[in-house]
Amino acid sequence: MCENTIPEYTPGGRAKGFAASVDLRLRRGDWISEGTGENKEIVGQVVKFKVEKNKTFKRMQTGEFDFYFAKNNAGIPEYYNDTYKEIIVSAVEWGVVERTGSWFVYNNQKYQGMNNLVEALKDDESLIEKLKEEVLFLATRKG
Repeated sequence: MCENTIPEYTPGGRAKGFAASVDLRLRRGDWISEGTGENKEIVGQVVKFKVEKNKTFKRMQTGEFDFYFAKNNAGIPEYYNDTYKEIIVSAVEWGVVERTGSWFVYNNQKYQGMNNLVEALKDDESLIEKLKEEVLFLATRKG
């Protein structure tokens, strides 16, 4: 039987509505691979999630993150997710980093593609700390 044809259901009946505080639905996304041709190797996967139930905040929120399960060229340890990319996505969402097409603008510096911005953040630790502070300031102020 193919994986995509397996029905999705949550056992527990009505008890789930009373017992659980948060119910997350996780799905597999695209594979993350490195190299080309015969040297192509799968190093991770995009994980998509949806908050089905949440007693403390809004429900039906969706998102995704990159999860690496093998050694990779990005410098992310095995069994961890890409925190630099997550900070950039949050910064774009809160308006700290401007995005126009594939260009990202932060502190009057233009970066072609997310990978170049991630490399710039990895090279300059003060830049990533400043970006984190700005995002957290806006999130606590508006949220």
